Amino acid sequence: VPSSGVTGELVARWQQQLTFTAFGIFARSLPETEEFDSLRASSEGLQYADSITGDCHKALNTPYASAFLLTRTQNALSHVCTNGAAAYLKVSGTDNIPSPLNNVLENSRRFNALPLYAVLHAYGREGLALLFASQVRLARAIASAIGELEAYELLPTTEVGEVGTIVLFRLRDQERNEGLVGRINDQNRIYASGTSWEGRAAVRIAVSGWKIDVAKDTNVVREVLEKAAQ
Repeated sequence: VPSSGVTGELVARWQQQLTFTAFGIFARSLPETEEFDSLRASSEGLQYADSITGDCHKALNTPYASAFLLTRTQNALSHVCTNGAAAYLKVSGTDNIPSPLNNVLENSRRFNALPLYAVLHAYGREGLALLFASQVRLARAIASAIGELEAYELLPTTEVGEVGTIVLFRLRDQERNEGLVGRINDQNRIYASGTSWEGRAAVRIAVSGWKIDVAKDTNVVREVLEKAAQ
């Protein structure tokens, strides 16, 4: 169920636990301006979730596995993950700090939360809102540039205002479209991944990064796509 389709009335009626895997959760941190209204609206309903999982490697530029889980039910989480009766795994019953051993499935793991904590601490809410905004602006500028290139088709919509940080497109010429990803990446200026839309090959550009220059980066993408279309 998309989070935008969830309401308090729906939750009360069905009395079910809701878990969201929130790829777009960062949209809730965008500046509250008309520019980002559609993206903020798409994440409406998350407040009704019992638990939310998310991955930070793209939006926050942290390493893979810097994920998170938010839950309303600490007791249920501990009940599922609590270790067995081994004496060396027991923790003090008077300790107010939840033991990591009893809140995740792994007993031993890298400190993957450290890069995430460092980013949150360094930039804060306002700094991250500006970061997310720059990513969206670059993605929308790329989408606009693609819309101006006659050889290309912007997917799945031509409404640039609905673009988040992912830009999907393909060449209108089906034969030339088949090798498009390779011709883009062979130029070694940007990296795009292949995907499909409605049974036909397509290209996916995911915007992520700290040093975004919308005008400069858009020009680079335009030059690459113009050459790849030849």
